[in-house]
Amino acid sequence: LNRTTGMLYYYPMPNEEMNRVTVVAPFLKSRLVEFIPDFNNLHFIEHLHFRDITFAYVDGDLDTYNGMYRQGHMFLDSALVAKGLRNSSFIGCTFSHLGEYAMELADACRSVVIQRCHFWDLGAGALQLGVTDLKTLKTPLNAKPDSVLERAVKQLTVDNTCIHRTGTLWHGCYGIVNRFASFTKITHNEIFDIHYTAIGLDARWDWKGETFSSGNEIAYNNLHHLGLRYHTDGAGIYQFGPLDTHIHHNVIHDTRAYPYICGYAGIYLDEQSRGARVENNLVYNTDWYAFFQHKGVNNIFKNNIGAFARDGFFSRGALNEHWKTNFVEVLNNIYVTSNNVVFKNTWEPGLRAPIVDSNLYYTVGAVSNMIFADKPFATWQKQGLDTHSVVAVSELMAPLSGDFEFKANAAGYAAIHFSPITDELRKAGLYGDPAWTTLAQNFTLRTPSATWSETDLAKLASISFDANLQNVGETPTGFQLTEQKEAGFAITRERPGTTGPQCIKVTDKKGLPRTFYPYLAYAPRGVKSGTITFSCALQLPSAQAVPLTLEFRGKGQTKDIGPQLAISATGVLQVAGRTLATLPADAWTELTITFTLGAAKTYDLTLTNAEGQKRFTLPFKNETFDQVTWIGIVANADADGCFYVDAIQFKLR
Repeated sequence: LNRTTGMLYYYPMPNEEMNRVTVVAPFLKSRLVEFIPDFNNLHFIEHLHFRDITFAYVDGDLDTYNGMYRQGHMFLDSALVAKGLRNSSFIGCTFSHLGEYAMELADACRSVVIQRCHFWDLGAGALQLGVTDLKTLKTPLNAKPDSVLERAVKQLTVDNTCIHRTGTLWHGCYGIVNRFASFTKITHNEIFDIHYTAIGLDARWDWKGETFSSGNEIAYNNLHHLGLRYHTDGAGIYQFGPLDTHIHHNVIHDTRAYPYICGYAGIYLDEQSRGARVENNLVYNTDWYAFFQHKGVNNIFKNNIGAFARDGFFSRGALNEHWKTNFVEVLNNIYVTSNNVVFKNTWEPGLRAPIVDSNLYYTVGAVSNMIFADKPFATWQKQGLDTHSVVAVSELMAPLSGDFEFKANAAGYAAIHFSPITDELRKAGLYGDPAWTTLAQNFTLRTPSATWSETDLAKLASISFDANLQNVGETPTGFQLTEQKEAGFAITRERPGTTGPQCIKVTDKKGLPRTFYPYLAYAPRGVKSGTITFSCALQLPSAQAVPLTLEFRGKGQTKDIGPQLAISATGVLQVAGRTLATLPADAWTELTITFTLGAAKTYDLTLTNAEGQKRFTLPFKNETFDQVTWIGIVANADADGCFYVDAIQFKLR
């Protein structure tokens, strides 16, 4: 748009003929319809029923929300926003060509039914159900304190809807997200062709919000062709927070994740999930685990079928000082593998060891090749896992073709007390007349995003950081940083750098949550071959310096370390306990590390300062180190103090 002349120019897509194009320019942004009750007098909006209405052509407000982030983009607005709407329905309606979410049922909404509606071509997702944050939820509606109870959202139903082609502006949105809302039923929906999680139960609290999001049911949904190789750390069904969720009889398949971080699971219980029952679901062809519990307590995965997940049947997240219990029961399930990976990861038992037992693990290959956390089945069982489980060649009809019926002579499932579910799973997804149930066939799926190969990504690995190009006080850009209160990395002029007046000051502080805070890291992708040259300049002050470590990691992270240098607060540089030199205080020392991947398991270290130059040839800490995935400069003491860094460079040739 030329704002001076008012002339609007449009550049056609390839092969697009403008004499056949219909152009619609939305006038409204964000909201099209709004329901506003009289909360002060607790007068709600009731008994409104919408049938066969199309809500379309609303623009997204890119100016307002540019740069904002929250998981699922739940800060975004919706074309239809309702508060205090009760005993109402939307049936047979279409929501399309909308810039943000299509519909939001928020504060005090109750007993609203959304049924046989079509949501598609949306800038964000389809439905936001409930209140976003706990603080708002605990705020009374009027002067009476007990009116806070009326703000709770309950008994919403989303049934038999078709949702697809979402995220055209904001890719990281849920298809349907249930926030602080209880007793929601999300059933018989078909959701496909979306970048992020299809159904999210995302109500984040501090263990005091249990009564505001509980008892939800997610059942008989058909969720497929998800992720579009654009997003990661998502799932067909994802949960963070709500209590006592029942997830059953869903069919989830064909997820495509961005390939280099995490993945895209089938069903994923994240933090604070408690009392969830995940049963009678079918998950196959996923770019991560079929089923995953990151952190939670007292959840059950039972009588599910999983198949052909990139990283195996099930994973449980690690423990730490805050999460010493991550309890789950994984019982009476069937998993089919074609890549031999049944479990990719093992785990610490914790205060209450998980129960994994009476499962049936099928393979379309050889039973002897099946892998359980890099171990054979017998070794896995010795850890107290899958004591009564069975491994066998698949007894299913044609799982590679999506047929998970048992063959007539199948016997394995009875041994683990598995109840067949395929007949019931045929009910998943849309129901009604054929024109409705086959609606998805009328739309072409978007092509998953193209991603660079690791060889392509390696071309971007070389970096050269100049502290003089940023403002004093800013954190250095281009790195992974752990910032803590009064500790971290900042551009400073306290001491001139090696090439100008500025450098990076690293401030450590006693009492941080981790002794290895703060740290600065660079994580290149695809660096598996070639000659590496890394250099930086270090300066320790003569007063109140803190020690540091410079470390290279490979695929195995802390178990797969190449060069590792330790420098004390007095400047003593050691490698594997061997003292190499003492860095002079209040002066710059340049460190240069050079090695060739795939060659000898050694590296060359050169130290250059006012005292001269020293060269060393040193072994990698671990001989398994054969690629570079992480380089870190770590302030690794529980102490107050600082040091300075400058001229960080990484070169690959």
